Amino acid sequence: MVQQKTFWHLLPQRRMPREYEIVTSKLLLNTGEGFTGKRFELDAPLRPWCEQYQQGSPLACTSWEKFRDPRETTYTKYTELQMEKEIFVDG
Repeated sequence: MVQQKTFWHLLPQRRMPREYEIVTSKLLLNTGEGFTGKRFELDAPLRPWCEQYQQGSPLACTSWEKFRDPRETTYTKYTELQMEKEIFVDG
């Protein structure tokens, strides 16, 4: 059995995806653009909060998958930037 890669959904690009593409794609499971394309199926206590603050938010986008951060900021890149700033201040 061939093991599926964690970035299987990016394989049609026919190149090794960048870290930013791997960690920011297909994350929103409840928008219809994630892996499941489903919303909450159970009436869980978290459901009203998500409906109010996620789906009912004034911050909206037609497709969050099309959004790209120009700096491609990941947690790793952010911490490296902050470390450089601290080194500058300490210097």
